[in-house]
Amino acid sequence: MILLAVISPHVTELRLAKSDGGEGGLASVSSYRSDSLDNAEEMEGAILEFLEGSKEPPRAAAVCQLPPIPGKTEEEEHVSRAALKAMLATDRVLTTTPAAAVAKSVACGCMGEPDVPGKTRGPRVVIHAQERLDAAMALDGKGIPRSLPLPLADPVYAEPTQLDFLCYLCGSMENPTVGDVLSSEGVQMMYAYLRDQIGYHEPAWMARLVRHSGGVMQALRSCVESDQRTCRLAAATARLLGSLLRTEAVNTAVRAGAKTGAVLCGGMVETAAAASDPGWPRNRCDGSEPRRNLLPFLPVRAPERCTRIDGLNRLAAEELVD
Repeated sequence: MILLAVISPHVTELRLAKSDGGEGGLASVSSYRSDSLDNAEEMEGAILEFLEGSKEPPRAAAVCQLPPIPGKTEEEEHVSRAALKAMLATDRVLTTTPAAAVAKSVACGCMGEPDVPGKTRGPRVVIHAQERLDAAMALDGKGIPRSLPLPLADPVYAEPTQLDFLCYLCGSMENPTVGDVLSSEGVQMMYAYLRDQIGYHEPAWMARLVRHSGGVMQALRSCVESDQRTCRLAAATARLLGSLLRTEAVNTAVRAGAKTGAVLCGGMVETAAAASDPGWPRNRCDGSEPRRNLLPFLPVRAPERCTRIDGLNRLAAEELVD
């Protein structure tokens, strides 16, 4: 039995799985999911309780979570590798990041693209954008996908709205990185920029939603997906977020030489998609046609079947099954 665990600030997903003798993954035996665990102590408690309900203890684990923020220890940020080994009573713990897990799913064909004889898909960048940014390279074949240091890169923008926002951000933050721009804090700055500098009106109900839902990121998601209320400020913020995500995906694919483009996934991507044009992220936000030499690098959204837990399942089947 192998434990598969996706651990993030808003989602904790656990599965016990075992080999079924087939190819491509493991068969799920039992599962657990919570959207309300706020800290490492609560997550560790949920994992222990889940394991206590199993008749057969796991002999290994594959775990997906972001690396700690610079300046914080692993124990301060989330469930540590040492804690996982102690709970499982084994050293066989494989850890990976959200983007690397999705990249494994991408490399194993979750995108649903047809196989053309004599043609390989080639390397592809995967960008996972939740509260923080994470990136990896999806490569065909076996092995653990390679993480990319995208959050530490300098922003490279050309569109006027993007440049204006970056200038605004530089007034509050010294030398912002891509990781600073595309984070929950960066989205709060986008919201403040469009409200205070551009002049979008913030309705009283939207201000209350921001206060009581856990911040701008959660409020945006609730608003842009709602059929009951509309807010121009929220929609404009989500579209700016989408524009920046698309630009960074193209930049990253070009830097990494990933001529099969980039795959976008995560909560920020879903929020941006809910407020953007139907063709996003392949279409330019200003409606113009992209340059032909950039066409191979244009990003797409990951389909629903392309998930962190699917990638973990495939990694565990390759790396942890004897």
